[in-house]
Amino acid sequence: PWTTKLIVVDETGQATEPITILPFVLANPDTHIVLIGDHMQLAPTVHSDAASFDGLGTSMFERLIRVGGIGSCMLTVQYRMHESICSWPSREFYEEKLVSDISVWNRKRVEGFPWPADSAFAFIEIQGEEQLSETQSVSNHVEARLAINIVKHLLYVARVRAADIGVITPYDAQTVLMKLFLEEAKLTDVEAANIDAFQGREKEVIVLSLVRSNREHELGFVDDIRRVNVGLTRAKRGLVVIGDK
Repeated sequence: PWTTKLIVVDETGQATEPITILPFVLANPDTHIVLIGDHMQLAPTVHSDAASFDGLGTSMFERLIRVGGIGSCMLTVQYRMHESICSWPSREFYEEKLVSDISVWNRKRVEGFPWPADSAFAFIEIQGEEQLSETQSVSNHVEARLAINIVKHLLYVARVRAADIGVITPYDAQTVLMKLFLEEAKLTDVEAANIDAFQGREKEVIVLSLVRSNREHELGFVDDIRRVNVGLTRAKRGLVVIGDK
């Protein structure tokens, strides 16, 4: 059988262990294997709670980092985000080891939007009312309308191209709602998607709707800090987060 002396497996932080093991059948005794991924972003998708509890929800990448014994190398320089967008994820998830290349420091934030001083990261607090869909997903009409109004401001005042704007959320029901509102406003060139679909992707400006707003302080998907990390790190020049603090 055909074999190789070097195997590189990408996105292993999101891959189950069986999927990660499959390429190993191509290995010779002297083969080098490189696993690339980020265990602080989305974990493997496992639909069985029992299988996830028994360990299938932990990637080989994360398991090897936890166990130790195999040296890991962190790529510490990022080239995507404006420094003010990068600073909090770096501190919260990466022990302040994630630093921005000089090209990012020189990148201008989007003008024409009321950003906080010297920042390209804005949090807009709003108390909407969440609704539970038939599929047990959650939506929030008030947040969805606000997200579309922000998109209009970015388009018509800040002069951002529609293709450079992404509207994302943890919930499928909110994604469907925001797509509907974008269609009504004839803004179909603006992409709306859930956070999971945006892993590995980027836009010049991201509008992130967190959705949850209830007296019980239930967070659901927003309690998954790794999913939030993905949502907060997709924007290059501007990040607007909408939520109920």
